[in-house]
Amino acid sequence: MNAMIADTEDMRIRRRFAIVVVMFTVLFVVLMGRFFWIQIVRGDEYRERARVSFTTTERLPARRGKILDQNGEVLAKNVAAFHLKILPHALRDPAVRAPVMNRLAAILTLTHAEKDQLEHEIEEHLENKQGWVEIELGRPLVSTTCPYDGNDLALVTPETAAANALLQCPVCGIVHEAVTGDAERCPHDGARLTWDADKHSATCPKCKRSYVTAPVCPNDGGLLQALDHNLQCPECKRRFTDEVAVLKSSLSELPGVHIETEFVRTYPQPFIASHLLGYMNLVTAEDRAASPGVYPLDARVGRAGVEAALESVLRGRAGEAEYFKGADKSLVRGFRPAESGLDVRLTIDAKLQREVRQAMRYQRSGAAVALDPRTGAVLALYSTPGYDPNVWSQGIPKDVWEETAANPYHPMMNKALTAFAPGSVYKIVTSLAGLDLGLVTPEDTMHCPGYYEFAGRRFRCHARSGHGYVNMEEAIKGSCDVYFYKLGEKIGMDRLAHYGEMFGFGEATGIEIGERTGRVPTKAFHETTPLGFQPGLTLSTA
Repeated sequence: MNAMIADTEDMRIRRRFAIVVVMFTVLFVVLMGRFFWIQIVRGDEYRERARVSFTTTERLPARRGKILDQNGEVLAKNVAAFHLKILPHALRDPAVRAPVMNRLAAILTLTHAEKDQLEHEIEEHLENKQGWVEIELGRPLVSTTCPYDGNDLALVTPETAAANALLQCPVCGIVHEAVTGDAERCPHDGARLTWDADKHSATCPKCKRSYVTAPVCPNDGGLLQALDHNLQCPECKRRFTDEVAVLKSSLSELPGVHIETEFVRTYPQPFIASHLLGYMNLVTAEDRAASPGVYPLDARVGRAGVEAALESVLRGRAGEAEYFKGADKSLVRGFRPAESGLDVRLTIDAKLQREVRQAMRYQRSGAAVALDPRTGAVLALYSTPGYDPNVWSQGIPKDVWEETAANPYHPMMNKALTAFAPGSVYKIVTSLAGLDLGLVTPEDTMHCPGYYEFAGRRFRCHARSGHGYVNMEEAIKGSCDVYFYKLGEKIGMDRLAHYGEMFGFGEATGIEIGERTGRVPTKAFHETTPLGFQPGLTLSTA
């Protein structure tokens, strides 16, 4: 009896063991199947998910190509722009924050209001649980290039530093230069200074600089602080400190502070060729749709001139680098380097371009083009009034936009490539047409009494008293309108149009930066207008 009970108990134990083994076997098979499904069937998918979860891809911007004149002089280039960023979490302790803010205020010559605003932003980020969101200083840092025109800064000579001491008000932020009370003219441009009633401060009406005879701000009475600016722009004569160098040497004392670098477009001589070079600004949705995958959201593209016409050549190709997430940015599996854009060398001669601008300095509106008659190469192309592409490339201030829009002379219009009536230049075409058709000889004379009676109307010459009897050479030299009225009447509208087309009027020149072809009028064209063709139109064309 006891043996039977023992056998039964043994069988029960064996059965339970078998069940457990089967359960573990089934579980093992299920797990192995799941592992097979995850690692083999969907392995690539899950590996990609894991990679994305623990890595980040950084876009490596391509350096844009430079624009040079025919002699290699730089007209557009890239300069490094440095941005100060602060991590609020690192400054959560007021005891740590105070010396950092004092040091930053001293290096960056921040006003009291600017320093208070920066501290307020830090506290606001900490209160809103955004301590890991960086704060950026509202302006780029100064390094070795002028923030206004991109020119390389030069060291200030001891003589200049002694003669033009700089003083800044920590309240209003205005920088003043120290002068003696008997100074009459601005040391920078020679303009006569305008003094206040007490002869304590003066301003230059031309360059707008402010001068003081004592270290007291004339605006708010604040005590002025001396500025040790040892760099000066050779173009605008402003003085600066290399803030980047000073900050980098002090970073060990500035927890939570670091400097980021980007390259920005700058135009060292902004006004000599603004229409020719064009400018850049932020990419739009239309730009990104037209070139999928080319531009990130914060990219800048050429908007006019060479910058726009040769965008694909200048922009280069961005690269990529993949990193493990974290502060050390460990490289995962290499990177694709960025390919710099190509430099573009123009046929323009920058020296000639400057001379053309100088020659047109008193013109409110106009354009000039200089060509090489042997090759047709454009040596100078200038339009006035112009604009500063440095300003238009960095986000257009409202006041600049409003001033430009209200300007009756249209500063943004490139008048050198816009269709205009040729005026007296067309008299050359009329002359050659008359000679080629045998309707006139160089010696034939016509009388100009100051007007020409035609179809009951007087067509006036610009010389109201007339030129008298003139031959072709004299008519061209004096731009006699009556001579060409009479010659144009003999030639006729359609033959004039034919010779105009022979000279390339109404056709594209093929210049890369865009142009308007205009139109050479014919009888057929005028018949499509509301007034139709009138015989007097031939005289006006000639």
